[in-house]
Amino acid sequence: MDCIYYAFILIFVQWSKVVYSLDCLSCQQIDDPYTCNTTISCPDKQVCFLNEQAGIYSLGCADNQHCGGVGGPGIVGRGIKAQHEFGHDFVERQSSTCLECCSTNRCNSDLCKHPKPTQCVNDETVDCAKMNTLFHICQDVQQASLVCPKFCDLCTLVNGNWTQWTAWSNCGVTCGSGVQTRSRSCTNPAPANGGRDCSGNATETKICQRDPCPVHGGWSTWSQWGSCSTSCDVGMQRRDRPCSNPYPDIGGDHCFGEARDDRICFSGACSDGAWGSWSSWGSCSVTCGGGIRSQTRTCTHPKPSLLGKYCDGTPIQVSICNKQTCPDHKIAFTAWGTTGTSPFVFPHVIENYGNGYDKSTGRFTCKVPGVYYFAAQVSKTYGSLTHSVSVHIFRNSVEEIAAFEEPYVHDNKDAYSMSVSGIFHLNKNDVVNIVCIGVNTVQTHNKSSFTGFLVTPDN
Repeated sequence: MDCIYYAFILIFVQWSKVVYSLDCLSCQQIDDPYTCNTTISCPDKQVCFLNEQAGIYSLGCADNQHCGGVGGPGIVGRGIKAQHEFGHDFVERQSSTCLECCSTNRCNSDLCKHPKPTQCVNDETVDCAKMNTLFHICQDVQQASLVCPKFCDLCTLVNGNWTQWTAWSNCGVTCGSGVQTRSRSCTNPAPANGGRDCSGNATETKICQRDPCPVHGGWSTWSQWGSCSTSCDVGMQRRDRPCSNPYPDIGGDHCFGEARDDRICFSGACSDGAWGSWSSWGSCSVTCGGGIRSQTRTCTHPKPSLLGKYCDGTPIQVSICNKQTCPDHKIAFTAWGTTGTSPFVFPHVIENYGNGYDKSTGRFTCKVPGVYYFAAQVSKTYGSLTHSVSVHIFRNSVEEIAAFEEPYVHDNKDAYSMSVSGIFHLNKNDVVNIVCIGVNTVQTHNKSSFTGFLVTPDN
């Protein structure tokens, strides 16, 4: 280690006798020897020493008479300080620039290779120029910084030194094994100007132990799917998995999720569908002129299962029926005039399609069932006296609808007309006729009439 301590040999001159002693730095159990400022005068035959163990330093005096380069480990020599009894001081050193070694055989001259760091001086015992010429001493930076720092331009060289270790970090885990770390930095001082970097690691780790961790359960792999629950159509399959990879332990959680899984399975159709027999033909849509009829069948012999195929083909077929020509359904008539009797008879026929109206009886007889329209109009003659006149449409001797006129003045002789009409459904052979009250006052010419026609026949 570089020596940094100043010691002085005190030479006491008593007339013809000179007494030598060393003045050494004295500190115990310190971290940094550069901080020691306490000195002690060593007795005769003692020299200065520096001891270091595990980064802890002690400095003081020790018995040793082997100077001149043969001192034991840790022994350091310092400069000579002589004191005359008359109070006159003088200094004798190996050189004016070496602050570590004295010039007598009590000093450890080997230590002159370690000048004080704050002083940039060359070792006067070394011819730096010659050594560099012969051996290129400046190329060995570390050695040159000790012997020829000024010559080799190494006055600002600083070797790096570690800082103290930081405290150990927390364990980093709450259970089981973790790791703690501590660190230090090469900044005490930091290397500069070509100085040597610190050797060793900047970080250290060590294992730390906590209580055992709980073991949480983990799912094992799923089992194979089981067989389908049905031999045909749709069924279910099942598979399972155990919570055994690993089993939960030491208060660990059980596996999350389902231990059982189901799915739908398809094993093919149980049966395909087949047609049943055709039904009988249905009735024809019309009685003449060409209609259609149909027959059906069902896919139920057997009915297809859930996955079975439906029957091919159509479930219905049709054919044409009643192709014969339909009779003429033109039914219409208009008749006028009256005979002055009741029921009314309108003897004068204008049209009588289908011959349903009988002008001798005034009755219409239905030959083609369907919906019919009928209307009747009567006119009272002027000058005839009557309290009231009414006209009624009868179907099968039952009054269906009527019109009625009764003037406010009972002896009214005015002429007026009234009409009544309606739509009726008639079945075959139904009879429609007109009944009038006050018939003796009704005009018998074409101002009284009876009309009817077929709106739509039944199918």
